[in-house]
Amino acid sequence: MASLTVLDMGLDFKTYATYRDDHGRPLLGNQFQYPTASLARSFHPTCGLLVGVLHHAIAQVGTPLAQSWLDAYRLLQIDFVSQHPSNAAAATSLQKLNQGRCDSGVIEELLILLDQQTGLSGNNMPSQRRPTRDPKLALCNLHMAAGKCNQDFLCNQLHIKDLSVPHRAEFFAHLADVLRHRKNSEDVIMHRMKDALFFSRFGNRVTVSDVASQAQFFKTSFTIGRLLHALSLPGARACPAPGVCVSEDCPGVHIPGGTPQHRPLRLSPQEVMSASISLEEDAMAFVKGKVEASPTTLKWNAAVDAFVQHSPQAHRRRNSSDPVLIETLAAAGGSGTLSDEGFTPLIKEVDTKRFEATIPESP
Repeated sequence: MASLTVLDMGLDFKTYATYRDDHGRPLLGNQFQYPTASLARSFHPTCGLLVGVLHHAIAQVGTPLAQSWLDAYRLLQIDFVSQHPSNAAAATSLQKLNQGRCDSGVIEELLILLDQQTGLSGNNMPSQRRPTRDPKLALCNLHMAAGKCNQDFLCNQLHIKDLSVPHRAEFFAHLADVLRHRKNSEDVIMHRMKDALFFSRFGNRVTVSDVASQAQFFKTSFTIGRLLHALSLPGARACPAPGVCVSEDCPGVHIPGGTPQHRPLRLSPQEVMSASISLEEDAMAFVKGKVEASPTTLKWNAAVDAFVQHSPQAHRRRNSSDPVLIETLAAAGGSGTLSDEGFTPLIKEVDTKRFEATIPESP
């Protein structure tokens, strides 16, 4: 099943890059897969998304997956035309897609029509952008923070429709589990959770400073002190050994070498108070495990559960499921059984047991 790799740069996965399971795989990351069939439901059409979809289609010409990418492109263009009915180039693109062709020639024509649709020129034209081997697109932080991007359709990033961003809730819940299983105290877990939440909400909107320079929060290395500095809380102090200290327990701010200076950006006292309250409440909810799983997760869990029920090794259970997803799982499994290497079941009971067994103990 074809899917688009989406990057969420608002998640502080780098701080936890050394946290790995028994197979050496990262426990936390910022890449998420969106099946082609879900793209039009999940994202508003933007130039960046449309170009990325066509580049995926080019890479898959000659395979059945190419058609799935063109189908996704057609649905995105239908969405666009519903908002901009007078755009002739978009309407012509739909006419070409309805002809049923699926070859490199029609994709090149669609890129040229996208040039006209966007009105861009020079190297910014969609037809002039070189396809990458594995196109990955990033979520637009401005759109997520404000619900509106000043570039609108011309944005080269992704405008997600569900601004609650369900995958972020899953990331934070997972982070809380990882920190708990590594035997951190509740105070440490709470502080790290608040830091990660602040990173996602204000990472590019607030600066912190060390002795000599100032940088946006998301460009600093994790320390206990950086959140204290960002919120002007008690305990914020200068790093005792600037440029040398690498301790995450440092009460100061660590700015990596080569990070460009940034003009000061601070929250107002009212924003600090509001942010402090929301961070405390949300971090506590994740630590206590009171955050509900997203509808997408519940849907996939039910589908996988129903698929596993067909295996002779599995105990039969009653569970509602999505037949389309079950067919997708069956196609992915090939032989009709799930493989630990190729596909990890998402059933809650199985997940918990496997997850607890693979998280390394803290040294």
